Amino acid sequence: NTIEPYYQMALFFQENGQTEQAITTYHNILDIDPEHKFAVYNLGYINLVYLQNYQTAAEYFTNAIQLDPEYAEAYYNRGYSYELMGKLEFARKDYEKALELERNYPKAIEGLNRLDG
Repeated sequence: NTIEPYYQMALFFQENGQTEQAITTYHNILDIDPEHKFAVYNLGYINLVYLQNYQTAAEYFTNAIQLDPEYAEAYYNRGYSYELMGKLEFARKDYEKALELERNYPKAIEGLNRLDG
């Protein structure tokens, strides 16, 4: 698989704070394989965690969910993006969906606890 080395490089950039290089590499992956759910998901993660661009993050996580409707982690992170935007009902639905897909998913439980706290 020719994409795997690019993906490993993108992860390396992401994990070492080279955000722009990671973004560029993930987009290069998507040029080759537009349905690479992990590249889409990681673009969402970068926007959520590193750039605090919550709306863009939610859009990437939505795209990842469209590629894999069973992607519990994408539901959780979209929910967290919604929570940070103050869209609490959307956040709740995504946390609940993540728990439906992955029973006892700790982050989703914590998310619901934050909303109920």
